[in-house]
Amino acid sequence: MTTETIELPFKPRKWQLPLIKPDGMARNTVLVVHRRAGKTLLCITKLIIAAMTTENGLFAYCAPYGNQVKNIAWDNPNHCLKRLGALIPGVKINNLEMSLTFPNGSKIFCTGVDNPDSLRGIGLNGVVLDEVAQMPAGLFGEVIRPALSDKRGWALFIGTPKGHNHFYELYKRPTEVEKGKLKYPDWKSVLITINDTDDCLDPVEIESLKQDLEEAEFEQEYLCSFEAAIRGAYFSKQIADARSQNRITSVRYDPMYKVNTAWDLGTRDATAVWFFQLVGNEIRLIDYQEYQGMGLIDIINEVEGLPYSYGYHIGPHDIGVREMTTGTVRWETAYQLGLRFEVCPKLRVNDGIDAVRKIFPRCVFDSINTAEGIEKLSLYHEKIDRIHGLRSGRPDHDGSSHAADAFRYLAIMVDDLPESTKWRQESIQMDSYKSDWDVYDIL
Repeated sequence: MTTETIELPFKPRKWQLPLIKPDGMARNTVLVVHRRAGKTLLCITKLIIAAMTTENGLFAYCAPYGNQVKNIAWDNPNHCLKRLGALIPGVKINNLEMSLTFPNGSKIFCTGVDNPDSLRGIGLNGVVLDEVAQMPAGLFGEVIRPALSDKRGWALFIGTPKGHNHFYELYKRPTEVEKGKLKYPDWKSVLITINDTDDCLDPVEIESLKQDLEEAEFEQEYLCSFEAAIRGAYFSKQIADARSQNRITSVRYDPMYKVNTAWDLGTRDATAVWFFQLVGNEIRLIDYQEYQGMGLIDIINEVEGLPYSYGYHIGPHDIGVREMTTGTVRWETAYQLGLRFEVCPKLRVNDGIDAVRKIFPRCVFDSINTAEGIEKLSLYHEKIDRIHGLRSGRPDHDGSSHAADAFRYLAIMVDDLPESTKWRQESIQMDSYKSDWDVYDIL
C-alpha cells in the first residue's frame, strides 16, 4: 500500500499555526477573529484535513444564508472548497449540492441555516458555523448539537462581534464556573485582533481604516470588541485593549501578597466586591463577587470566609451615613466585625470614570473568577434618551452599575491606600468612635 502526499495551497499565518495542529482546538472552539485575517481558509483547510483522515465522515460548512455560504466558502476565488477539492485526486465535486465526496467515503457540504430543518436527523463528525452572530440563537442547541452527538463530533464557531448576543454567550462558555468547576470543560475560546496579526494588513491600510471607520466600527471589526456595539459604553476600548493584550487571562491568588477589596454597598440593590492584589505597578484582579438580598453582616462573614489574607478594604463615601431603619452606621458595623473600610472621597462620577480609564492599562483580570465583573464593566454605559437619541451625560443605573461603582472606588483609591490607612489609624480611636462620628461624616 502506498501513501500519496497531497499539498494544499495553505501557508499558515503566525496566528493560525497553533490552531491548525491536531490539538490546537477543543471539541467546541469559538474563534473570534478580525476581518481579512484568513479565518475562512483556516476552517476550510481544517474540514478537508478532517475529511481526508476520517472514514465515511460527514462534515458541514454553514453560514446564515445559502447565497452567503456559496460566496464565502464554495465559489470564493481566493479560498473555496470547490477549488481546493479539485486538487485532491478522486474527489467528486457536486456544484448543485455544494459538496465534496472523498475516496474514503467522507463528505463535506455547504449550506445556509435559513432552513435549519434540513440539518435535523443527520449525524455530523464536524461543523464550521460562520458569522454565528447572524444565525438563530437556538440553532446550536436545538439542531447542531444533537447532530454531533452520535459521532461525538466537533464544532467550530467563527465570526466577528456584534454586541452581547448569543455569539458572545458562546464565547464566554469556557470561563463559566459552576460549583467551583468549569461548566464547559470541552470548550475553548480564541480572540485574535489586528494587533495579533501583523502579517495580514500593512500599517498604511490600518491607518486608512481608522480614518474611514467610526471608532466603534473599527473596535468591533478589527479589535474584536463585543462592547463597541453597546451605545455609550464607557469602557469598551479599555476592555478590548485588555483582551488583545492578553490581560484577561489566568491570574491566581498569590499568598505572598495581601488581597485588597473595593466595595459598592447596596441596600435594596446588590453589593459588589472586587478582590485585587498589588504587585509592583500591576493591579491583579483575582476575584469578583456580587451579593443579592444579604445584609452587611452576612456579606462580611462571606468575604472573611474566603481563603485570602486581606490588606485594605475600600468603601464608598456614603458608608458613614446612618441607616434610617436601624440608626446604625455601616462603617461601625463592619469595624465591630473586624473589617475597617478605607473610605473613598466623594467625587463626580465622570471623574471616577476617568480614573478607571487611567488605571485600566495596569489591570490584569482572572478570566474565570472575574468574568461576571468584566461583563458588568463592559455593559456600563451612558443613559441615552431612547426616543430622541440624546445622551444624558450620566450613567444608566442598571445591573452593571454596582460592579462599575466598586471599580471606580478602586481606581480613585488604589495609589493612596497606605497613606490613607495610616491616617485613619492615627485619627480614629474606637473609644470615642460613636460620640465623635458626626465629625467623620464622610470619612
